[in-house]
Amino acid sequence: RYASFELISDREIVLAAVTQYGGALECAAYGLRSDREIILAAVNQSGVAVKFIPRELWGNKEVSLAAVKKSPHAAIKFIPKELWGDRDITFALIEGIHGGQNVPAGQENLYQTFLLSFVQRHIEKLIIGLGK
Repeated sequence: RYASFELISDREIVLAAVTQYGGALECAAYGLRSDREIILAAVNQSGVAVKFIPRELWGNKEVSLAAVKKSPHAAIKFIPKELWGDRDITFALIEGIHGGQNVPAGQENLYQTFLLSFVQRHIEKLIIGLGK
């Protein structure tokens, strides 16, 4: 938090820091917070990092998927609507919930809307699958 600009702008130092503690992404220079490798290292280390990802990068499926796999409850708040019907992201969210991470109180409607988006996007495939 109190590191010099020189340190928080050094890619190798920031990458090493987020690999140890994903929340260190908060302290990285803004340009490095947009670095895909740094973001993925941070998110894969800690779900805390999801809240420090720049908004414009949430549209990146790889980033959103990694965030959902690590911390579904934190990530669901940031995933852009255009990814709500994505199969991989939806299944990762369901797996996270089913894996013992129950839906937090007050977020039920958000989860229902997210899952409904998936069903609406894939309704024909779901109906065909039921007929088999």
